[in-house]
Amino acid sequence: MMLAPTYHPEARRLLAYATGHADLPLRLMMEAHLSNCSVCTRQVACLSAPGGRVLEAWPEQTPPPDLLDRIWVQVARRQPEAVAGIPLPAALLADLPPPRSWRWRTTFSGGCRVARLLRDESSGSSLFLVHLPPDGRFPFHVHLGDEDSLVLTGGVRLGGRLLEAGDWDHTSPGVEHEARADAHEGCWTLSRLEGRGLRLAGWRGMLQWVMERGL
Repeated sequence: MMLAPTYHPEARRLLAYATGHADLPLRLMMEAHLSNCSVCTRQVACLSAPGGRVLEAWPEQTPPPDLLDRIWVQVARRQPEAVAGIPLPAALLADLPPPRSWRWRTTFSGGCRVARLLRDESSGSSLFLVHLPPDGRFPFHVHLGDEDSLVLTGGVRLGGRLLEAGDWDHTSPGVEHEARADAHEGCWTLSRLEGRGLRLAGWRGMLQWVMERGL
């Protein structure tokens, strides 16, 4: 049984989700967090209540007779492709590109690998899946934009804190640190990066620069 998360999204993230203003990467991360967090679920319900009362005041309308059939057609088209060994909720997989199209990259340190799952064109943010093996580490780096991270399984020590399954972390631009995974379980996380994301330190940063430009 998963313990209740210790660290939660900021109020502005909860509000964006409740009002429908969250972009796709943030919405998917919020849904994964809410599936295991009763605290944030109650907060989202409170934030959504005013809009619900407005909807209740609207007159009822009869839906089109073929609406249910059309919904089931869309559901059938969105059956997610199974991903062995990757702890992503099935509800998220339905909104992601097929796993066979994910491009995994390494950070040349500590066995860490990263795949960009999607990019939201409207906000410019990207959603990444990160895997750290037991005692693996994400090397020292500096954040160039905001990052929100959600631990899916295992644990990771970040900025002096231990984040475990269900925990949420926000990192502001300018922060420099590294991440180290739990020595026994390793760690899987989802991360949403805004703007220019992050820059690895030292020679890894130079290699990152070259790879981004296709040189």
